[in-house]
This record gives sequence, structure tokens and C-alpha cells, in this order.
Amino acid sequence: MTYRGRRREVTALRDLSLRVGAGEFVAVVGRSGCGKSTLLRLLSGLLPASAGEIRVAGQPIDGPPRQARCVFQDYAQSLLPWKTVAGNVRFGLRHAYAAPAGDHDALVAHYLDLVGLGHAADRYPWELSGGMQQRAAIARALAAGPRLLLMDEAFSGVDALSRATLQDVILRAWAEAGVTVLFVTHDIDEAVYLADRVVVLHPEGHGVLADVRTDLPRPREQVTTRELPDFLRHRRDLLNLVLD
Repeated sequence: MTYRGRRREVTALRDLSLRVGAGEFVAVVGRSGCGKSTLLRLLSGLLPASAGEIRVAGQPIDGPPRQARCVFQDYAQSLLPWKTVAGNVRFGLRHAYAAPAGDHDALVAHYLDLVGLGHAADRYPWELSGGMQQRAAIARALAAGPRLLLMDEAFSGVDALSRATLQDVILRAWAEAGVTVLFVTHDIDEAVYLADRVVVLHPEGHGVLADVRTDLPRPREQVTTRELPDFLRHRRDLLNLVLD
């Protein structure tokens, strides 16, 4: 991916080859400036590729793919402030890729219960904590029935306890919905805890430096999973790769 700066062309990402299987949870890590967010913008169709080809569900991307949804870091800007939490999720159903059958009110209730917000259906976004707002954004994205969920530093703007809660929320939602997740994060522990695979991007944007399969047992649990010898080994190896 090359773009023109003020004085010269800048290459943000090149020589990247990555295949993600249906239903996989893949985390992407690397140093700042290695192209993590650029990769997600390319996959979301928000940024056109200057070379090569990107496919989602076998179809080349020439704009935002209907079968993909994004959850960004800035939850306060992503929700519609004039709609309730339920209204935001209902909006996701109205613009669904694969419109679920059944009563929409029941489906809204289902997705809110899935992320632990059933009690907050009638509240407005500005009445919620940051973690609750991000849960609402996740529910809205899942309500659209996507095949691919793109998450860009989605949990980095909340406190540590809310972050742990959100990690378990997305794992529960992923397991139920069967959606493919590509999750960009700076947090190595988070990547190992969540993902089937952790992809490390080259620090200078030269594609994939490493692709590590975690093979940790599921379901995962905040305390016991993080104490597993394999978790600690993956954490150490990935930190060495990123910091080297």
C-alpha cells in the first residue's frame, strides 16, 4: 500500500500475504507504524489498495464489503447519540448483510443479552460507561450478520477491568455467531488470550514477520488461561519478536 505524502511516495505496507479461514480469530500485532491499521482499512474497503488483491469471502474488494463490519477504538463517535442502545442495535439489523429471520425486537434483545446489556436497552450512549458503549457497538456490528468482524484497537480506550470484560464478551459472541474476527492490538497478552493465531507484522511494513498458532484450550478464562505454560511461552516469544 503506497500513498503520496507532501514530498514523496510513502509505502505503508508491502509484500503482505495473509489468508484467514472462515470462523478463525486472528490477532494482528506489531510496532507502531508497521501497517496494522492500514491492513484493516484495506480489508474494510475504506482504503483502496495501490497494488495486489484483497478478497473477502472469495470476492475482490472494490469498496466497503457488505459482509464485513468494523468496531473501532473511538466508541463515543461510533454510536448514534440520538438513538437508545436498542435503537443502535436495531439500526444494525436494518442494514444487515444477512438479515436474520424473526422478530427484530427479540433479535435486538438477543444481541444485547449476548454482550451483557439487556438491562440498558432504553439508555442512551451518553448514559453509559466507555466499556458499555463498546459492548453496544459490538452488538450492533454482530446484528448486521457479518461474515467478517474487523476490530481496530477496540478495547484500548477503556480501563483494565472493562478491557478484561470486553475480551470475554467478544469471545462469547464470536463462539455463538461463528464470525471470522481480525483483531488489531498493541497488547501481546490480549492477542494471545483471544486468538487462534497471532500475526506479527514487520516493523517497517514489509509484510508478515511471524504467524503463530496459539492452540490454547477453549473456553478461555482470565486467570487460569493466563497462567498456562503455553500462554507464557507464546507471550515471551511474541514479545521477543516485537521488541527485537
